[in-house]
Amino acid sequence: MISKFNKYSEADFKKHLASKGCLRWKLSRVWNKEGAFRLMSIFEYKDEKSFHKCQDFFQQVEDSSNEQPLKIISNRAVIVSEFIA
Repeated sequence: MISKFNKYSEADFKKHLASKGCLRWKLSRVWNKEGAFRLMSIFEYKDEKSFHKCQDFFQQVEDSSNEQPLKIISNRAVIVSEFIA
């Protein structure tokens, strides 16, 4: 997935996602086993309407890519701590 999005900059994020209500896009590397990892994208939205507005951008990225389809895996997580200003 990262290769599909690596051509996008912070300015692109602001233009295509933040302008539609996406508050944050975080990409994390998660190590589950020794020598193996997966990438986890977390998107935070202002509200449900913002989420739906951003789906057009994700579809455009998928449509413009000639890579193999993504394997999407859902992970369950528990928030251990959170700090908000």
